[in-house]
Amino acid sequence: MKEELSPEVQKKAQKKFEQICEFLKSEKGSKTIWVTDLCAWMLMSKQLFYDYFPVDSDHFDRIKELLEHNRINLHTSTTENLIMQSDSGNTVATIYLNKMTSSKEQKEHMAQQEKQIDQAPPTVPNIEFNERKKDD
Repeated sequence: MKEELSPEVQKKAQKKFEQICEFLKSEKGSKTIWVTDLCAWMLMSKQLFYDYFPVDSDHFDRIKELLEHNRINLHTSTTENLIMQSDSGNTVATIYLNKMTSSKEQKEHMAQQEKQIDQAPPTVPNIEFNERKKDD
């Protein structure tokens, strides 16, 4: 059984929790943030993080919720960026966007088409040259 934190340590943990929440709310999905990133930012070990915020605690659940919200924001902003690039004619963005947003069946169909293209023998273009007649 885990030992209860002393009132002084609980106060420190609460302050860290508030700082983490403030930080995560300020991040608008500009990058993916993990617990290890939070530990580095707070200058604390992972063990201390989990001592302050046990997995079965309300604080941990809130941090996890904010981390997930951050990942959703990142995914949304990445998708919006790809749509803008795709709309402006960026072929790579279009392909990546299609792969990212397609259903399982669509992905399987695209993979099958890629496989067929890879297996098809290369075609050699038939180029005809017209000879110029020499004026005599």
